[in-house]
Amino acid sequence: GVRQGDPLSSTLFNIVMDHILMAVPTRVGYIHQGRRWTCMAFADDVVLISSSRAGMTALTGAFGEALKECGMTLNAAKSLYVPLTPRMGRLVIAPETPTMGDIPVAGADSEWRYLG
Repeated sequence: GVRQGDPLSSTLFNIVMDHILMAVPTRVGYIHQGRRWTCMAFADDVVLISSSRAGMTALTGAFGEALKECGMTLNAAKSLYVPLTPRMGRLVIAPETPTMGDIPVAGADSEWRYLG
């Protein structure tokens, strides 16, 4: 194994994350300006994006399986499901949204630290 802080550590992590992100299905996501977005990754922070609950279920399932294949797990305590819905030209947090497994659901009054 490679110790944390070893110069090779970040390279190996990026190789594993690339494998995991390639496992995310591309048939679901959110189309913006003609391009389909399914995920964004910033170091060890990942955002999964879908225009439907079924799509988000598919994304989280595939992401979780890919993590498991690599000996990793999703930390639900450090995760947040933010269900946005269009309303009067804006995106707002949808009221009364069902849960997404063990991942906490953001409400209109929720506060969270984004990617950091």
